[in-house]
Amino acid sequence: MPLSSAGVGMLLVTLVLIILGIDNVTIMGDNTGEMAQLTGINLGTGRTATAIAAGHYHSCAILDNGSVKCWGLNNHGQLGIDSDTTKGNISGDMAGLSSINLGTGRTATAIAAGGWHTCALLDNASVKCWGRNVHGQLGIDSTTTKGNISGDMADLTGIDL
Repeated sequence: MPLSSAGVGMLLVTLVLIILGIDNVTIMGDNTGEMAQLTGINLGTGRTATAIAAGHYHSCAILDNGSVKCWGLNNHGQLGIDSDTTKGNISGDMAGLSSINLGTGRTATAIAAGGWHTCALLDNASVKCWGRNVHGQLGIDSTTTKGNISGDMADLTGIDL
């Protein structure tokens, strides 16, 4: 049975489309030949992904220069773009996608995505997490959500391990 005909499947397929980063919400992969039509994600001129992570409805990539870009649903700041604006669902979103502010001179070496939060291991061995924090999943000694308000990412400190 195709995923789109399963009871919950259609909801999942529709929500996952934003994660594809194809600048629209077209359902792909449920009909013969559609997978061959998928194109690469626009991560910026000359940029390539070296690692990827996917949360519930968002995806992130570490790029070849160590920067991080995230796209998809952003209702809790899980994209780390200092707003709650969803990215990747309308034309032009991916071309204008900015890198996440990891701190001055910092780059990512690993990335992980939870349901509505994201964490990066940085080049100085520190860890920063952003997004929903209702259960303290960001490790910042509070339950304050980070990444959804202007200035959040610049103020984000590493986790005290």
